[in-house]
Amino acid sequence: MQKMKSGLLWRLLAVLMAFALIAAACGDDDDDTSTSQEPAEEPAEEPAEEPAEEPADEPAEEPADEPAEEPADEPAEEPMDDDPIVAAAMSAAGDLVDLPNISAGYLQWIYADEAGKRIEDAAEDAINFLGWSYTTCDANGDPAQMPICGNQLLDQDVDVIFTDGIPEAFITDVLERAESEGVPVISAGGEVEPRDNYIASFASDDTDMGVQLAEYLKSQLPDGGDIIVQSFPAAWSAKRQAGLASALEGSNINIVDTWEGDPTNLVPGTEADVTTKIAQFEPDAIWIDFSVASIGAANAIGALFPDAGDPDRPLLVTFYANPTSVEDIRNGRLD
Repeated sequence: MQKMKSGLLWRLLAVLMAFALIAAACGDDDDDTSTSQEPAEEPAEEPAEEPAEEPADEPAEEPADEPAEEPADEPAEEPMDDDPIVAAAMSAAGDLVDLPNISAGYLQWIYADEAGKRIEDAAEDAINFLGWSYTTCDANGDPAQMPICGNQLLDQDVDVIFTDGIPEAFITDVLERAESEGVPVISAGGEVEPRDNYIASFASDDTDMGVQLAEYLKSQLPDGGDIIVQSFPAAWSAKRQAGLASALEGSNINIVDTWEGDPTNLVPGTEADVTTKIAQFEPDAIWIDFSVASIGAANAIGALFPDAGDPDRPLLVTFYANPTSVEDIRNGRLD
């Protein structure tokens, strides 16, 4: 039976998941280096001596057995409590307790979204680290599918459910059932409000993220301009727009249109919306709250402005450096 220090197991699990999410955002940057050794100089050949008269045959000497090489000692692993963060958590946690065998379920918003994929992959790493079993259900971005997924996980008798910022209103019956069955539900990803049923939530500061992206817009539009904004029915989206609005106060940048993205049709739906709205508003910039929807917006930009250097091309901004987003930036379809 594994042991761990914990006063409140679920709180520590939420902390472990947070550490895993932070680690997931960092890539390895170790450089592999190799060195070559100069070959050793070979000794000059000695001149051969004239053979002397051969004596009578003597038995050949048996080669002496060479001692077998002893295996090198493996370096001992450093104890985890050498890490100051781990040491502080262990010190504050309490006495040793038995770690039970737990079945964890993951209610995925949309695994096709690269940001959502990274969050789930990090959660699965944390769960595997503890030696727990793991199962997942992908709602594919459909709010109607989210409660179905949640109930399927509960039907499989999971002991804990994780999710990635799904608003409580989308899965109210799942959360109420989970509470009645003693199954804690933990959210990691975007901010959720209200948070009446999630026992813990780990999220970035979406308001500050909105401010930072808006400051970039201001730097790119020093003389002002018109922008259109796609929102999404979630607290993290509202907070990003609150950050946008606060940063634009006193500037000459005006929001001329705001529309809500369709959760069930984010990529093709956004592509169609952006195509129509560019013709309607001729905006200087397009703001997309949900990063996966920016794929559709970038497709529209690429079709309407095949020349990346076209001065009439509106700016396109969104959140997170997803692989597809980075590629769109390189191709001049996203800023």
